[in-house]
Amino acid sequence: MKLVKLHAWRDAELSGVSAVLHESLTLWRQAWGLPLPRDARVCCVAAEEVGPEPWQPLDTGAAAGAWVHWSPAAQAELQLLFGSDAGSSPFVQGAATACRQDACRRVATALGLDRGASFEVGLPRGKWSGAVVATLPCNSRFLIDATCVPHALRRSSDPVRPRRSALPPLAPLLESASRCPTRVEARLTDCDLDLAMLQRLRIGDVVRLPHPLDQPLCMRDASGRAVFDGYLARSGACRAVELVATSA
Repeated sequence: MKLVKLHAWRDAELSGVSAVLHESLTLWRQAWGLPLPRDARVCCVAAEEVGPEPWQPLDTGAAAGAWVHWSPAAQAELQLLFGSDAGSSPFVQGAATACRQDACRRVATALGLDRGASFEVGLPRGKWSGAVVATLPCNSRFLIDATCVPHALRRSSDPVRPRRSALPPLAPLLESASRCPTRVEARLTDCDLDLAMLQRLRIGDVVRLPHPLDQPLCMRDASGRAVFDGYLARSGACRAVELVATSA
């Protein structure tokens, strides 16, 4: 017969965990310029049963002491905040992913998962004594193992935590991104020249390219990743490229 230690948390202890997680996520939303309603709180309750949601380990180690489930509504909200209602832009998807990962890192730190502690591997099924479910304002949830709760409680009762200075005013994401130039390459179909023709070329010569006007060209970012297709166009006196969704 295997003996299993049972855990039970008082309402005051659940409130302490809620306060620690709320502080971490508030600082996260401030750092990313995300709006935070005044009545938004993190609510912690004892988990009676692990649900069927697609849980992901919160920490990046081999063992897991907490898991996260981002609701579809939360993911759509982040994509809207980063400038797209469809989430088709690689930049928007990358920014939303980095934002979620930062939230997980902050919560993992609050739960002591960044200190190399040993936790149970895998997600338990059925009833799980001592587990805590933290529900976020966006209906996403964290599932926390009983071994993580004492660390969060120590943080909630620590009287010597340094006071955080007021954060500087935040700039909107698009404004900040506009200050970071990046290289974008619009590439036409390559052409072949024999060596003799190449040696005869002079400034002012015209080289005909085999790229049809009705065929899109590929727009790539600085890392060489395709981000858009485009068609040759004109804007006023300037040559331009009209962007369309990539077919890749």
